[in-house]
Amino acid sequence: MNDHREEHHYIKEEIQHIKDGVHHMKEGVHHAREEMQQEIQYAKEHTAEGVTESFFKMRRSVLNFLDWAVFGVLVGLAAGFVASVFGLLLTALTSYRMGHPQLILGLPFAGLVIVFLYYHVGEHGDKGTNLVLRSVREGEKVPWYVAVRIFIATAITHLFGGSAGREGAALQLGSSISSTLAKLLKREGKDTTITVM
Repeated sequence: MNDHREEHHYIKEEIQHIKDGVHHMKEGVHHAREEMQQEIQYAKEHTAEGVTESFFKMRRSVLNFLDWAVFGVLVGLAAGFVASVFGLLLTALTSYRMGHPQLILGLPFAGLVIVFLYYHVGEHGDKGTNLVLRSVREGEKVPWYVAVRIFIATAITHLFGGSAGREGAALQLGSSISSTLAKLLKREGKDTTITVM
């Protein structure tokens, strides 16, 4: 019964994440639409030379909108797929642990494995969720290994009965994936910040 509640709660959270993503995409569409309307207004107010210039500005706005729309879909699909696999894995591991309560005895060893993982994968100064927040404020990239570390560490924690929330882990997973995609597609500066948000 408790597993069903957790799964129901997790599904609600995933739906909320999807709604948030749709909301951000709507804001992007609204912004692009406003830019296009401004360009149209500008074109109406100027001569043929101004119209030509306005046409190219409007064209850039449309191309920018299409670029963000395609990129947003790619990020949404990648992050959504990984988050879904992550959620299903944690549900399965929790169910397995509930059927094998003796696994709790391995929790100290699991902790040592997680410390080893964090010490040897990536930089030592990373602060998980704080890194994500810093990336939004300062434009810092979230490295790919953050997703790997948090995925493995959270799975181990759940398997051995440790206490670890899914929300912070999902936040770090999504941010790492979106930042990595931004880097692969050569998006810099503000584009990376918007993508991580």
